[in-house]
Amino acid sequence: MFSIVIAIGRNPLLVFGLLGRDRGQQRMEVRPGLHVGGWEDLGREAWTHVLSLDGGHVGRPDELGRDVKRMAVNLLDLPTENLLQHLTRCLGFITRALGGGGEKAKVLVHCHAGQSRCVAVVAAHLMRSEGLDLEQALRDIRRVSPNADPNEGFREQLELYLRMGCRIDVNNPLYRHHLLKQQGKNAVRGIGQPKTEAGAEAEAEAIASDSGTAGEGEGEAEASRPSEEYSITCRKCRSILAVSSQVIPHDPPHGPKARVPRKWQASGGAQPQGQCSSLYVEPLKWMEEVEGGANEGKLSCYKCKARVGHFSWSGMQCSCTQWVTPAFQLQKAKVDLVMT
Repeated sequence: MFSIVIAIGRNPLLVFGLLGRDRGQQRMEVRPGLHVGGWEDLGREAWTHVLSLDGGHVGRPDELGRDVKRMAVNLLDLPTENLLQHLTRCLGFITRALGGGGEKAKVLVHCHAGQSRCVAVVAAHLMRSEGLDLEQALRDIRRVSPNADPNEGFREQLELYLRMGCRIDVNNPLYRHHLLKQQGKNAVRGIGQPKTEAGAEAEAEAIASDSGTAGEGEGEAEASRPSEEYSITCRKCRSILAVSSQVIPHDPPHGPKARVPRKWQASGGAQPQGQCSSLYVEPLKWMEEVEGGANEGKLSCYKCKARVGHFSWSGMQCSCTQWVTPAFQLQKAKVDLVMT
């Protein structure tokens, strides 16, 4: 088989008709029975199972024939898309297909071009089933699909998935922070309304219901929480503002990226680098300024109205030099920690 090449400047273009026949004979098999591909791969094999990952063009479940088991997921190839909320269903489909079909199973996981969405899901499958890290999984996929390249947002979510033990747990602080970051990006872009704790809880529960993982990963969530529980109270009136489970942890950066914030530079670096002068929490119902729909502003105690911190959906830099996004800051000088 040969291909005709047309050279335009520095970019050679392969005539798609002939190239398509070459590619049709190429096996995009990542593991026995498990393939990745694009829309043009739907008709090149007698698939037993098909997982379609696309936007509004996922098609009808029965268009490949009654004997083909198919699941379609509406997922755009955008860094802002929440890949994690679909993983449990997608990986369950793949696992059942490979396990139930035996040696005859031919499973295709495809998106539009076969480069990002399907690669991200298959990488997650390899990470969970074989204990690979993200780069190892991508390296294996690129052996049969050299153009495999999940977008930046999917990569970040897969790294988070690995940190959570390859399990989706809506109670895990890491996952809750992921949801908050997505809310923050949407708030800055003017998409939807910012959610306080009640809204975030509802979204997390909806995702859990959709993926069937409401109680999954409780061991990991418990291990990631502080060993000591405490309340955060207003220093002036002693009202409880938050509890330890609502605190968003962050680690000071190290190396050349650790830059002292400008406000500390202006004061001669009075704040010791690496120390946090604030706590960062989830958006809570008492935060009237957040409820008002503002993207940033000051936070005041709901009872005595004393100023206790600031918030910004686009994030702010802690005194330890780490960026927290979104940021709901309680200044340690304005609050007390009470062990419970």
